[in-house]
Amino acid sequence: MTIHELIKERRARMRPSDLAEQSATALLIPGLLRVRLRELDDFGLGQILDSVVCTYLSVLVPELTVCMEAADSLC
Repeated sequence: MTIHELIKERRARMRPSDLAEQSATALLIPGLLRVRLRELDDFGLGQILDSVVCTYLSVLVPELTVCMEAADSLC
């Protein structure tokens, strides 16, 4: 699975009320995601930060500025 697919799958599987599924998802998908992220070069990691992480941060929080600067630096 791609990084974007793993993120989409993680979000989708966190919605069910089944605690066992949520627990399995919380343990398995992040591990797969870490493996995929480690395969990226700086440019690819910067793109993920920009397209995935920055998109979900509010313009009112300082974390957005940190994330944007990190993404720019990596790209």
